[in-house]
Amino acid sequence: CANVYVRAAGCRLPEHYAVNGNNVEELGGGTDSFMEMFRALARSPSHKVHLFGENEFFRRQTKVGIAHVVLPHLRWQHYWAVIITECDASAGSATGGPSSGE
Repeated sequence: CANVYVRAAGCRLPEHYAVNGNNVEELGGGTDSFMEMFRALARSPSHKVHLFGENEFFRRQTKVGIAHVVLPHLRWQHYWAVIITECDASAGSATGGPSSGE
């Protein structure tokens, strides 16, 4: 549930975003190249709408985060997460979440 993780990192998402939903995340895997992964997501009609803000809902999402993790024991080994969200600036920075060691 990407919305849960983004909120836990300090981002106050709009109230109409589902509590346990995903209004913010794109996932890809199988390559160590960000550009290769990005091109693959951009070729997917449903991912493309989010990545390029092709409707009003996604056009308001202007905060971007990208993560890459290597897990050699798993099938795809390289995993990418792209978070694109609308985040209330008054909530402070999106730090202190699970990846910061806290």
